[in-house]
Amino acid sequence: MRHCKSRGFTILREPRRNDVSSEAAGGVEPRLLPVWLEGGARAEPKWFRSRLLLRNRMGLLFAKLWSLFCTQEHKVIIVGLDNAGKTTILYQFLMNEVVHTSPTIGSNVEEIVVKNTHFLMWDIGGQESLRSSWNTYYSNTEFIILVVDSIDRERLSVTKEELYRMLAHEDLQKAAVLIFANKQDMKGCMTAAEISKYLTLSSIKDHPWHIQSCCALTGEGLCQGLEWMTSRTGGDERKGGRGKKGREREKKEGGKRRGDKGRGKKERKEGEERERKTKKGRGRGKKGREKRKERRLKERERKGKRKERKGD
Repeated sequence: MRHCKSRGFTILREPRRNDVSSEAAGGVEPRLLPVWLEGGARAEPKWFRSRLLLRNRMGLLFAKLWSLFCTQEHKVIIVGLDNAGKTTILYQFLMNEVVHTSPTIGSNVEEIVVKNTHFLMWDIGGQESLRSSWNTYYSNTEFIILVVDSIDRERLSVTKEELYRMLAHEDLQKAAVLIFANKQDMKGCMTAAEISKYLTLSSIKDHPWHIQSCCALTGEGLCQGLEWMTSRTGGDERKGGRGKKGREREKKEGGKRRGDKGRGKKERKEGEERERKTKKGRGRGKKGREKRKERRLKERERKGKRKERKGD
């Protein structure tokens, strides 16, 4: 055994120079170990301990940052009248199964993960006696899921009142609204367009909203609603969004969303005039005619060359 302090390792055994048989038989080669391992764990140098401490601290910091930015929870409240299908939708999100439920007294809470996005969903009872307590769940809410029974035409006015009462609350000024038109598999149900027209959703300007037809029993349409919510969390402003970009677009387009059928006469006329202006300059003047003639001549020449090649 020999120390080499300049290089920082220890030779445990050297092969014999004159022993040819040990070399031929594959004799033991010298193994190199750090000097501080020779005296046990107490002999480890200071630089090694400091490096381990740094690694542990960096790992803790990274874990904290990851928990802050990557596992941030978004609070969601699921509201609607009783027998609308709120609890069925919640457990369809969670387990992709139909669960036999009873009327919710109080609330149900579940965490749902969609594309590394965590949603903390509160299913709140919709009985008339419980609606007055909805405002206790509004704090820090980012999304409102309003479930509408597409068959219950009589109580649609009640859902409208509750919707606009929620939107007027101070704690829900920044909340986005997702409306599920549930029970689309039943005969005589209202379509999503009819419900949006009755609820006058086009008049909502301070909140981003989206209406989605769905069936809680089969799960149809629920994934599309979740995709819209995840796009809102990622800061992806869609064309009809109410963010800064969306507001700028609305100002340019006359204060309304693209594809909004509830525009007034003045806004329609302005839109038609803009379309006419954009159509101008698309080759309807003299320059446009000349370009068209040139294109036609080139096409004729190409066709003639192809025919000549085929004849040869």
